[in-house]
Amino acid sequence: MSSLQTPMRIRLPSKEWFSSDTAILLYIAAGKFLLHMLVSNQYGYFRDELYYLAASRRLDFGYVDFPPLIALIAALVRVSLGTFLPALRLLPALAGAGVVFLTGRMARLFGAGRYAQALAALCAFAAPVFLGINSLLTMDSFEQLFWVLALYLLVRILRGDDPRLWLGLGLVAGISLNDKISFLYLGLSLAVGLLISTARTHLRRWQLWAGGGIALACFAPYVVWNVVHGLPTVEFWGNYGLKLKPLGPFEYLLQQIVIMHPFTLPVWLSGLVLFFLPEGKRFRPLGWMYLVLLAVFTLQGAKIYFLAPFYPVLLAAGGGPCGAALCPAVPWLGPAGRACRDRTRRLAIRPSRHAAPAARGGDPLPSRDKPVRQYQFGGGRQRRPTAKPRRPVRLGRVGGHVCGVLQPAGG
Repeated sequence: MSSLQTPMRIRLPSKEWFSSDTAILLYIAAGKFLLHMLVSNQYGYFRDELYYLAASRRLDFGYVDFPPLIALIAALVRVSLGTFLPALRLLPALAGAGVVFLTGRMARLFGAGRYAQALAALCAFAAPVFLGINSLLTMDSFEQLFWVLALYLLVRILRGDDPRLWLGLGLVAGISLNDKISFLYLGLSLAVGLLISTARTHLRRWQLWAGGGIALACFAPYVVWNVVHGLPTVEFWGNYGLKLKPLGPFEYLLQQIVIMHPFTLPVWLSGLVLFFLPEGKRFRPLGWMYLVLLAVFTLQGAKIYFLAPFYPVLLAAGGGPCGAALCPAVPWLGPAGRACRDRTRRLAIRPSRHAAPAARGGDPLPSRDKPVRQYQFGGGRQRRPTAKPRRPVRLGRVGGHVCGVLQPAGG
């Protein structure tokens, strides 16, 4: 007798999901993807695209001026979809949409509500540097996605999530190094940011060093290829800087405002300032990372778009505060952000811990003997260490007087 098999049912999302925070971010990301695809055939081939297509016919572990990932991506696109323009620019458009979505998700990690998440995502959408780069098949489109993904994992680590995320961060770093070696600058800034902040305790975690080992293992084939061929990449980058015209600090910073669009300046600048306020103490390494990268790129005379992949985390942090300042009537804060705000307000009116409890059956007012939830910027929660519980008191009548009698430890 054969058993009856029940048909498999596909569970569709509820109606509420289509108006959720995640759905709204997906709509914005999908709009960016569609925009790039609609104009993908309006211009001819960019010279770098032809260069990568030529390299895709001679795959190797490295090339003189770039690691092997972009040639591998070009080969996969050429074999599967062809070499017409919309096919070449499909993956860069998806990478740009991923940057927009992750920007909104990072804002949620910082305690932002729906409107603040959408504001951060729209700022990443409208940034001219992202609109231009995500329209072409270049290393920079995927570099931006890897940087933002690494910063997303770093925000989760700093807010107190699973330290095993260092392993994922190391994997992202290893893949990004095979796309463009400029990820080394982000690693340098991370090391400085951890050392000069209270987050240096992460340096004692084995997961961080294991993640670094994963990144080095992924990057090793390209290093070996360079050693075997006489370090051509080192020679290339040494000569590359000779043709760049360095900008002064003021001019370089002005160009940053231009490539990110002046209208987004209040948002990402609010995020940067917030990292150096008491509320953003846990995330202060991110603020130091930006300053280190800005100083290094300015001194080296690097191209102005090298710093662009770091701005999404600043937009994510500044979406809530900037939106609340511009339009206080809109609920910019999410549940975690509102809890942080309410907690701050209650600090000024908290009763003394020496206040008497209720006369009968009532709980005492909050004291140091009871765990108190503290909500901080970023939605993370910390508990105060609980003291040793006291023995309960039972009200009784002895000699006509009401007195308290200590119960045994077992109750």
